[in-house]
Order: sequence, then structure tokens, then C-alpha cells
Amino acid sequence: MCKPRFLAPQVEASPVCYEQWRCKCSYEQLRDFLVLPSKRNLQYITSSIDKDQILWLILIMVISKAKRETIIHLNQSGLSTKEIVAKELASCRTVYRLIKQFKETKCTVVKKAPGRRRLSSARQDRALVRHSLRERTASSSELILEWEKDGVHSSARTVRRRLLDNGLPSRRAAKKPLLTAKNIRDRLAFCRKYQHWTAEQWCKVIFSDEAPFPLFATFGKSLVRRRTGERFNKECVVPTVKHPATLHVWGCFSGKGTGALTILPKNTAMNSA
Repeated sequence: MCKPRFLAPQVEASPVCYEQWRCKCSYEQLRDFLVLPSKRNLQYITSSIDKDQILWLILIMVISKAKRETIIHLNQSGLSTKEIVAKELASCRTVYRLIKQFKETKCTVVKKAPGRRRLSSARQDRALVRHSLRERTASSSELILEWEKDGVHSSARTVRRRLLDNGLPSRRAAKKPLLTAKNIRDRLAFCRKYQHWTAEQWCKVIFSDEAPFPLFATFGKSLVRRRTGERFNKECVVPTVKHPATLHVWGCFSGKGTGALTILPKNTAMNSA
């Protein structure tokens, strides 16, 4: 019979733990802890091993940190592999593997599996970062095409992971008014002219502005909970209007406080009033 692979929580194989597991776990639950490689082994388990045998097999196969250190300590004290196995701390194969690992690494920590080989090299990752910085608004799908020129064939998810590793997450772009060269010169001249004004002088200035407010509009995305086939139900849609009515208002404030909010007539701006 092939040795079953063990997937279970890290617990100590003590009599107390044995009795707790025996009372709380059913035969099927204990059997599910063992991932068997073939149907023949599953049939053998169900017919030849009872609940107590499965439970004890699970407990002796659990290798905690303290048990690994105990096995290494016994080996350093002069005990052979067979003598350590006779103490029923772990199976012969496990004891041999722990001793061999300790001789090679001088460590009892279980080595992490290396996993799948990395798809791209460090040089190719740097090339992807350069592509992203060259075109900041490029999507993952567009960056895939650029990365293929460097010999990397990957998915959009891999591209996003590489960019995250290099501190380039995707964020919503900030919105700012588009400034022409004349706007920049005028703003800079204004700042230089009044840069030495005191707070008392600024309190004598009134700042005003006007803004339109659509009376029938939806800002951003609206979320709705619906079943399949209810997309266009009346309760699940947001009505829209092409040219909604707009309310124009004008307001002002200064160092003394805010002024009154004035509603302007239809199709009227304050500058032309």
C-alpha cells in the first residue's frame, strides 16, 4: 500500500489528545484527513483499518516543532535512527529525513517548497516597469503586448503582480483643471504679487464663484441587488435624461464669514447679469 499523504492540524500525539479526537471525530472525518493516491488504497483503508488505527496513524504522523527538536536532540545524544523510531515519535522515513535535513542545513525548520519557476527574470521585470512608467495610463492587456517584445508571454494578472512588487499599483487618476501656458503665467504672477499680504489684508477680500447643479442626474455608479434576468426591471434601473434642467447658483465668502446663496435666472451667468 502506498503511504498516504497527511493533511491535518499541528497537534501533539498525547493520550489526552487521542481521547479527545476519538470522542469528537467520526470515522469518516478521521479518514478524510488522509489524502489517498488511488481508489485501491481507499478501499483498503475502509475495509482493513478501524477508527482507532486511523486516529493513531494521524497522531504519530504529526510532526510539531518540539517533536522535531526532540528527534534531533536524541540523534545528537548518540541514538541511532532505529532507536529513535522505536520510541514511536515518528515514522522511520520521517526520522531519517529530519536527521538528513539537520546535517545539511543545521536547522529543524521545515523548508518551504520552491514552487513553480518564476516566469520572468529581474531584467525583464525592470523592462516592464519602464514600459509602465513610459505610458502611465496603459492597461495590463496593453502592457502584455509590450512585455512580449522582451520575450515574456504572461497573463494580465502576472503583469499586475510584477507592478505591485515594484510599488506601482493601479490607482484612480486625480482630476485637475487643464492649464494653458497663459494660465500658468497669470497664476504665477498673481502669487508673486500678493505673496507678502497679511491675514488682515486677505480678510478684506471677497471670494465668489458660481456653479451649475443638474436637477436630474446620477453621479458615479449606482449598485443594485438583482437576480438573473432582472437587469431591466423598473426597480433595478436608474433613469437618465439627456439634457436635464440645471440650477445656477452664486455665492461668496470672506474673512468675516459666508455670504447669501443667490439663485440665478435660467440661462443667466453672474458675469453677464
